[in-house]
Amino acid sequence: MIVDAGLWVIRTSCEYLRNMLDRGIWTPDMQLGVNISPKQIHDPGLITSLEHSLKSYDINPDMITLEVTENLLIDDFESVVDKMKKIRDMGTRFAIEDFGSGYSSMIYLKRLPLDILKVDREFIANLNSDKDTLGLVESIMMVSRHYGLDGVAEGVEKREVLEVLRSLGCDKYQGAHFSMPVLLDKFQKLLVA
Repeated sequence: MIVDAGLWVIRTSCEYLRNMLDRGIWTPDMQLGVNISPKQIHDPGLITSLEHSLKSYDINPDMITLEVTENLLIDDFESVVDKMKKIRDMGTRFAIEDFGSGYSSMIYLKRLPLDILKVDREFIANLNSDKDTLGLVESIMMVSRHYGLDGVAEGVEKREVLEVLRSLGCDKYQGAHFSMPVLLDKFQKLLVA
């Protein structure tokens, strides 16, 4: 059922974006991250469904960032790369989540059509108390810059960690320090505020 649920999420995300664009609370330079599962990326209908959702709601493809995890890449690497390139050629962006926690390989960064590298929250949680972790995150930020990727820190919960990340040149974050997950109505009110 994950494929059907995932397609519903993409379609609903496009619907919500259209609504927020029409209301003037979302701007064309903003992106919405949508998680997709490994099963979805292997679904032969993914590209057609994505195109249909984008066209139906008149959403510019570069407003969507599809977020994938490293375990997506275990099976049929070449096929995954090919499909990701086709989707990226449409204008949709890709982020790799939880980088460093699974099957990370620098070859992924070289061969995958990625735009964003999201550092796993496990590294971020110990950032200001563990020199080895600090070194790893600093290295990941340097690698992301080398490959022209935006580095995003996941799981930022403390101001002290935020300051360390800023000193490492990481300027994009997500986590409870900023906001816990909220329902759509509250999210839209935050956009207007």
